[in-house]
Amino acid sequence: MALSSELEIKFDEAKTGSDDAVNYLIAYFMQNVERQIGNLNFNVEEKSQKTNLCRHTILRNIHTYYDLNSFIQNTLNDLKNIIYLNETKDELGSRSIIDNQSLFIRSQISMMDLDEMNMPVTDKELARLYYEGKEAKELASIFKCSETLIYARLRRIADKMVQNKVSTYNQNDNSLLYKK
Repeated sequence: MALSSELEIKFDEAKTGSDDAVNYLIAYFMQNVERQIGNLNFNVEEKSQKTNLCRHTILRNIHTYYDLNSFIQNTLNDLKNIIYLNETKDELGSRSIIDNQSLFIRSQISMMDLDEMNMPVTDKELARLYYEGKEAKELASIFKCSETLIYARLRRIADKMVQNKVSTYNQNDNSLLYKK
């Protein structure tokens, strides 16, 4: 699926907490949602409930997915299930998020210079070992902590990678302002 670079930038900014970017993504999906709900034979209360569930799902998916393509694909599928099948997903925790996005996160770690990232040394080492293919159970024994803590730390690392990516966008935008 070919997606615009603006959508990718907005997605990464939304991951870092930009309200404007979150609103952009919600509006991106909600215009179709409202049209589809309007074309169906729902009463006012059902329309309101489905619209709110769709907004909640979009927000949840912004925080769940690190890959834009996965985000778009899963959000569209979730919205379809809410509107037409009246099905919703359970809330996801760090474990399921990392497991679902492990290939993407590993690929992003491979492209990052971990030494330049502002994070604790133990997190850098955890990221390196995770990229090398170590699983959470193995990492938990290496770092002498629970698997839950490993998943939480991996999620924090993935969030940090997105923040680093967004700061790179901002640096590139600022550098363009001063060029003739």
